[in-house]
Amino acid sequence: MFLNEDPSLKVRKDKETGQTILETQGELHLEVIKDRLVRGYGLNVFMGSLMVAYREVLSESIENTAKVEEKLSEKGRPQSASVSLRVEPSPQSSKFKKVKVDIDTSTPPIRQDWLKAINEGCRNALHNGPLAGFPVHGIEITLTSFAVSGGRINPALLSACANKCLSEALQKGETVLVEPIMRVEVTVGRGQSTQPIVQELTRRRTLFESCDWSEEETTSVVGLLPLAEMEGLSRAIRTLTSGYGSLNVSVSDYQIVSDSEKDAILKRMRGT
Repeated sequence: MFLNEDPSLKVRKDKETGQTILETQGELHLEVIKDRLVRGYGLNVFMGSLMVAYREVLSESIENTAKVEEKLSEKGRPQSASVSLRVEPSPQSSKFKKVKVDIDTSTPPIRQDWLKAINEGCRNALHNGPLAGFPVHGIEITLTSFAVSGGRINPALLSACANKCLSEALQKGETVLVEPIMRVEVTVGRGQSTQPIVQELTRRRTLFESCDWSEEETTSVVGLLPLAEMEGLSRAIRTLTSGYGSLNVSVSDYQIVSDSEKDAILKRMRGT
C-alpha cells in the first residue's frame, strides 16, 4: 500500500541479513514512514543511522578481454569462454540495463541465452564498484567479441567470464564517487530571522540558490546540500524556528564527492 501511495519509497530484502530495508529520500521522509508504521500498524520500528546511497561512476573509456576455463571432470572436455567489452561513461546516470552488441560480422550471431548470461554477469559486477564497493551507475557496456569452445557451453561460464571482464575493466579505469544532492526550501514566518537558518545550512555544505520574501511576509531560503548532511536537519529547523518553520526536500541530482570528503567516507567505512 505504501509503495502505491509513495513511488519514491523503495523496499528491498537484504539476502545476507534477512532484513527488510526501506529506501527513502532522506531523514524527513523516513520519519514520516516510521510514524505511519508505528501509529497505523503498532509496529516496533528501529531506525538506524542515515545511510547515503553513494554511487560510483566511470570517468574514462576502457576496453578489456577476459577468458574463463572450466574442466567438467578428469576425462571431461574443458569448456572455455572469452569475452571482450568496451566500457564507457554514459551521459545519463541511469542504472545499467543491457549490453550493446558490436561484434565482427564474421563472428556467428550470439545466442539469446548466452547474451542473457553476459548481461547477468555484467549486472553482478556492477553491484560493488572498485572504489568503495558502492553500485556503479551511468555506464554503457558494448560486447565487441566473444568466443567459446568445448562443446555445449554452460551459460553460467559466459556469465562468470563477463563478470570477470567487467570487474577487471573497472579496476583498470578511473572511477569517482558521487553523492545525492537534495534541494531544500526552508520557510519562516513574519518577524523570524533567517540568520540561524542560513548558518545551520552553511554548516551543512549548502549551496544557496535564493532567499525571497513573499506577499504573505514569509521568507523562503532555498539551497542544495548533500544528502549526507541531512541527518538531524528537520529537528534543527523545528528548534531554530520554534516549530513555525517548514522544510520541503526533493532530490536534485548527483555530484562528484570532493577528495577530502571521499577520504573521510572511506575511513568511516574501514573503521579507521
